[in-house]
Amino acid sequence: RFTGLFGADVLLSPGRYPLELTWNGGQQTVEVTVRDRSYGIRSITVPDRQVNLSKADQDRAAREQKEVIAALKTKSPRRLWQGPWTDPVGGQVSSSFGRQTRINGVLNPRPHLGSDFDVPTGTPVKAPADGVVVLTGDHFFAGQSVYIDHGLGLISMYFHLSRIDVKAGQAIKKGRTLGLSGASGRVSGAHLHYGVYLCQARIDPVAFHRLTALLPRNEKK
Repeated sequence: RFTGLFGADVLLSPGRYPLELTWNGGQQTVEVTVRDRSYGIRSITVPDRQVNLSKADQDRAAREQKEVIAALKTKSPRRLWQGPWTDPVGGQVSSSFGRQTRINGVLNPRPHLGSDFDVPTGTPVKAPADGVVVLTGDHFFAGQSVYIDHGLGLISMYFHLSRIDVKAGQAIKKGRTLGLSGASGRVSGAHLHYGVYLCQARIDPVAFHRLTALLPRNEKK
């Protein structure tokens, strides 16, 4: 018996899509239905300079985006984790995945690509599963950030930290402290932004955690 996970990007149009499955000695194509969903709208207020960027800040953000895109293309040849994922912090989700954001009164067409956890500055942020750090940095929008490769195109990310305790290339075990939550980057207050990409598809991390909870703790990778 095999169990597999795939991601439908948050901006993928509703419809029916073929999904090709291959494994040792077998191949099958199944059809997957992607349904429409409304995630709602949230409103935040940030300094005007973080919305109307200077030329220097535009250039900085563009450089950082190139680094992030390269990190998100990481696809290690084997799976690095097993069993259910754990939450990176305690606390409630204050802003869920997929919502559009009204920033200083203007609606941003890009949806929220993660889940925000309402925790105070200094809360330890822990790795939800084994992996390898592929990128850390202090970015204009995301603030102090950590990106972890979990193998086979699965990447998790942690934004707005006040401190980073790991470095690129470092192997990470589930439960390892990655840093401390904070309010760096473009934020309206202290929290942790937690995101998950699966083969570059932007997926709901809370829904992903629910799926991993169905896996046995002693499953084989």
